[in-house]
Amino acid sequence: MDTDCSANFDAKIRDLFTSKGRNNVFLTRAKYLEVIEQVKCAKNKSAGKTPRDYYLLNRYDVITIADEEKLIAPITGNSSKPLKYFVNADDVFTILRETHLQIGHGGRNRMMAALKERYMNITTQMVVIFINLCEICQKKAKAPKKGVGMRPMVFSEMNYLCQIDLIDMQANADGIYKFILVYQDYLTKFIILRPLHEECACEVAHKLIDIFTIFGAANILQSDNGHEFISQVVEEVCSIWPELKIVHGKPHHSHNQESVECAKQDIKNMLSGWLHENNTTKWSQGLRFVQLMKNKAYHSGIKATPYEAMFGTAIKMRLDFTSIAQSILSLKTVHTEEQLKELLVSISTVQEKIECENDSYASSYNMAEECKADAVHVGRRTAAIKRTRAGAKEVFNQQAVKMMKLSEGRDIDTEIDKTVHIPIPDID
Repeated sequence: MDTDCSANFDAKIRDLFTSKGRNNVFLTRAKYLEVIEQVKCAKNKSAGKTPRDYYLLNRYDVITIADEEKLIAPITGNSSKPLKYFVNADDVFTILRETHLQIGHGGRNRMMAALKERYMNITTQMVVIFINLCEICQKKAKAPKKGVGMRPMVFSEMNYLCQIDLIDMQANADGIYKFILVYQDYLTKFIILRPLHEECACEVAHKLIDIFTIFGAANILQSDNGHEFISQVVEEVCSIWPELKIVHGKPHHSHNQESVECAKQDIKNMLSGWLHENNTTKWSQGLRFVQLMKNKAYHSGIKATPYEAMFGTAIKMRLDFTSIAQSILSLKTVHTEEQLKELLVSISTVQEKIECENDSYASSYNMAEECKADAVHVGRRTAAIKRTRAGAKEVFNQQAVKMMKLSEGRDIDTEIDKTVHIPIPDID
């Protein structure tokens, strides 16, 4: 998105919030600095606080990072949640753009899920305006909606059923690579992407062996590519690894709670966005980044990210994914651990309020305690994984009931001798 798009966005949100009159969500740069001074003044009053002072203290706090003051949400002493920042209108577009790219041009729900973890005053309306200005998002192909002919599948174990599918990239071949293997665990929705030379069971089997030796083998392997294809893949896998016991499942319908068939379109959209942003046609190189974006994006089907469902924790990548302020990333002077520690010491306002149990911030602040924290939290991590997967199963059950009701509502009573249209499944 260029400068013109940024100016267009700024104009639209200013018109939106100006028409609403007084509000405490939209903060211009001047208003943002004014609120910071008001909060500091209210905190310094030992007595005689006004109702306005109490309102400000209940809603805001101020943190100093590298001589720059930031407006944040108050944090209580026993809170283990990461810091959440208020942003001024001048920074909204940049934050939305960076978040949008990090989640692979995700939609409204994914963006809001990512933004709510770090920011307080970015609204759904702002996100919708931004997405409507994104050219790549407007070109996305919409996945066709299909009816439900059978009860959706529900499983409670990771690796019980996994799904594979192929994306045909022959029209845009990347050297020797012409296909993409999509491997997805059905419960956690965790995906793995691999480039393929050709569409053959032998090559797919060798890629699956690599995956199985890392994550373990699935009990049931399922594919939309037909009964014969998946049978050949399973046979080839077992010939390479004779001790492995795995069976192939019946081909499934793509409406079964966003199966791998439904994920394919999302992967295509993410890959298209990555190629556009990086100005390249080497999609085989982009697969690893699309895989990352897909696994760390919020999934409405399991009410979590696939990474969290698989590993029980949010993915940790770099400083802007921790609770440290976004502005740290822009500081060119931070290159070493010592410089980072000095910078973290400057966060004096919040430092005394956050307990050492805060994994996302305290362990980043006190590097020496990181090994101890990892050992202590193994049990917590295991419990978190179980909770997330149990939650995914419960969501699946709710979706199954809802989808069956919708399917039954589509049934139309017919009479003898009447002509009807019956769709032919695109499986086998």
